[in-house]
Amino acid sequence: MIRRLFNLVLLAYVLVWNNAIAEDSELLVAADSPVIEFPFQCIEIDKGDCSVQTKSSSKFVLEKVQGLRLHLAPDSVLLAEKSGLVSLVSGEFVIEASRKSTVKTEFSDINVFPGLYLVSINSQYGVRVVNLDGFVTFQSGKAEHAIKLEEGFEIEVSRVRENGWFEFSFPRPAPYTSTIELLSKTMTIEKSQFYTVARTFQPVARKATQTMSEYYKDFTERKIASHKDKLKKIKERQARVRKINEDLRTMFRKENYLE
Repeated sequence: MIRRLFNLVLLAYVLVWNNAIAEDSELLVAADSPVIEFPFQCIEIDKGDCSVQTKSSSKFVLEKVQGLRLHLAPDSVLLAEKSGLVSLVSGEFVIEASRKSTVKTEFSDINVFPGLYLVSINSQYGVRVVNLDGFVTFQSGKAEHAIKLEEGFEIEVSRVRENGWFEFSFPRPAPYTSTIELLSKTMTIEKSQFYTVARTFQPVARKATQTMSEYYKDFTERKIASHKDKLKKIKERQARVRKINEDLRTMFRKENYLE
């Protein structure tokens, strides 16, 4: 029910946005601004809900939401609500969180703790979250879902079921190169700062890959051990069956004076 209301609210804002675009007198865009704001200059005015869309060739940093610094890649859309919540609608975002905050999406509410996160949203496939440095949990159904996304790992959240629970992928190591490339397209920071982010994430990504390799190694070894144990039990059972058959044949021969 809550998810349906969320979708209706987003739909209403999209309709309002489209109507405003259709009427030039209602939508004003500063020529030198990297974003389209609705209402006009709602970021500076800081009153009421504010819809923000970056232009196709522009990035932007939004610091309107307390406790969050939001980097928007080109062609990204979000809604900053008067209540202090932010809804990511589509595109790529980097979240710098200085305190625990909740970020809303169509697919799931994301609870971020102090740290750095990369979020990609596609209305057809879902939301992808990369934990570069921090702690993340996800809201599903009526309670916070017990998913801890480790640093250096990514997860995908997709279709929401009727009972409010979402579907999610198994956490996996975030690929270093493609993650850094997406960060460079999204973050609005000095080159020296970006290099620091890239260097800091490198050992994190390496550790995540190593952790997953060890997990699969342990998993494989346990599967092999389990398979060997099953084979051993099968052989033991076959030996018992052969023993029973031999005993039955011996008894049959004795009872029928065949020996």
